[in-house]
Amino acid sequence: MVNVGSPDLQRVFPGRTEVSWAPDLSLKEFLEEQFKQQLPVSQGQYLRSLNVFEIEKICGLDIKWTDSLGDHLHVDLDLNIVNIYHHVEVLKGLLSAKPPTTFYPDGFLEETIQTLALLIPQSNSNCRSWYKRQQKLNPNQLDSEACNLILDPMLGRKVSNYKYWNERLDFLYEAFQSSASQPKSLSQFWNDRRNKVQWYTFWIAVTVLVLTIVFGLIQSITGIIQVNLAYHPIGY
Repeated sequence: MVNVGSPDLQRVFPGRTEVSWAPDLSLKEFLEEQFKQQLPVSQGQYLRSLNVFEIEKICGLDIKWTDSLGDHLHVDLDLNIVNIYHHVEVLKGLLSAKPPTTFYPDGFLEETIQTLALLIPQSNSNCRSWYKRQQKLNPNQLDSEACNLILDPMLGRKVSNYKYWNERLDFLYEAFQSSASQPKSLSQFWNDRRNKVQWYTFWIAVTVLVLTIVFGLIQSITGIIQVNLAYHPIGY
């Protein structure tokens, strides 16, 4: 679940990180060191549009599935990817283990599951269809439960409720909302309707431009035909 070891400079895996385990740390201490609680850097709530379907369609970020919890929600703007850990059954198995698993920090596993419920909401048909396509592209690799999670009403979309993943969620959210992630192609402009006024203004301008070009071409062609007829009348 966590890549441990020294980085191998001869073998580079884009989007994957490795962490070192100090010999004097127990497993519990090591995991607590890797997954610390963080102070919220912002307030408010995450919008419903913050989901895998919109992230890929609007921002153009590729979703990279990872088997390492340490890479979960890590955004690499150079590679244009966001890593997502999808093994819901593993997380639930650790939660229901008898005796209970005590290695991970309190509430960490539950919050990790909720980040998946946030980004792949069960109630969003686009996200469900998108995930089904991902399963076909990655046969027998993705956890089928990842698209069947219900967002906890107590945790929900409130930024301050995320204690362990808030920094990465905030970075992803800022990338989603910022001007740096504004659409860069016509298809992304068409799909990006976060700002309705801007969307309508842009497409009205495009429509006017296209019509201007079309009517200009028609006038030019008509003018050429008229000049040709003036010099070469029909029947003469």
